[in-house]
Amino acid sequence: MLLGALASAAVTAAAGEARWGTRPYEQERPRYESMVEALEAQVEHLEQRHARIEEQRWRYWSDWSREEREAAREWFKSSSYFEPEARTALESARRDYEHAWHRWSTQRILTLSIDLKTETPVARAARRFLWRYNLERLRARIRYLDAKLAYERLELRAIRQYAPPAS
Repeated sequence: MLLGALASAAVTAAAGEARWGTRPYEQERPRYESMVEALEAQVEHLEQRHARIEEQRWRYWSDWSREEREAAREWFKSSSYFEPEARTALESARRDYEHAWHRWSTQRILTLSIDLKTETPVARAARRFLWRYNLERLRARIRYLDAKLAYERLELRAIRQYAPPAS
């Protein structure tokens, strides 16, 4: 039931975003900025959670050599803590984010000389693609950070069980 509601909301949001540039700029801008702000807040929250995991990992292995850290990571990949699905999800989310970032970045470069506030067909088209790609980029970033957190939690749990070889 919940998944159906979320899927429906995502389809509705995507349908609305496909229509960017169909209304005057002053009508669209507040909705777009609100969506960007909400997505950026989610990104910030996930980045803070990532920083906490990094801090926990560093506290645990700060006195280990680089070789010992790499050995622990390799051990993790062959341990019972490792979940191949988490690694696959991370790699997929990373690729999706990179593609979304490139689409947005390319569109941003293509529209630098266009005044998005004007109501010309070119400005409306530029808004439609630039805003849609920016929202896609932010959502892809959220999916990537979610996958990264899941993978790093597994890795941290495993590393806490790893005993580096005695020197």
